[in-house]
Amino acid sequence: MSIITRTAIILLTLLLLAACGKESAKEKAAVTDDEQALRVIITEMISFIELEDYEGLFKKFASPEDWARMDTTGSIEKAMRRVAMFREPMLQGLREALAVKPVFSENHTKATIMVPSEIPDFVFRKIDGKWYSSQ
Repeated sequence: MSIITRTAIILLTLLLLAACGKESAKEKAAVTDDEQALRVIITEMISFIELEDYEGLFKKFASPEDWARMDTTGSIEKAMRRVAMFREPMLQGLREALAVKPVFSENHTKATIMVPSEIPDFVFRKIDGKWYSSQ
């Protein structure tokens, strides 16, 4: 094999590796952005629950579809009472969730955070670029 052929193969390999690295960096950046967005949301959810602003919690973090369904079925009050009833375990779980790495679906439109507490996992859905709680 000539030196020109070897050089060409090496350059081609380096170009391919560089392209893979860039794609990987973009994916990592997206994951990091999503993780950061979820941490902000969880922190805000904690604040709403600490302030006992359960209606504000649902208005801000329920998906538009879920909010409309709860509004038309009259289940908003029931959901607010349930959060109030389990306030402390929810706060503990959310605080634990801040330290847990989310597990994302392949297309990054669903994130699950499994916490050590004996409460259900926290599930979030990304709709039109915005994350919503999917409990």
